[in-house]
Amino acid sequence: MSEIVFKDRAEFLQSAFEHVSKIVGDHGAELLECSVPALDTQFCLSHLSVVALAWSYDPTLIDALEQTFKEANQEINDYFGDMK
Repeated sequence: MSEIVFKDRAEFLQSAFEHVSKIVGDHGAELLECSVPALDTQFCLSHLSVVALAWSYDPTLIDALEQTFKEANQEINDYFGDMK
């Protein structure tokens, strides 16, 4: 296994935020594949974005992923009705 090296702690933490958001997104994608809204995924990504921003990290990737889930959840709700 190759070694991953970060130039500083900030780069490591930015990567960690992005990796966690990918893990959360992967879990939510499984729900969407079954036509089930992934509302918890959307809310978790929203909170993760707020925390990243509060700690002065770049939430751009997290926000994009959250927006994707927001749109997909809305499409499912529009098609099947409110499934909350």
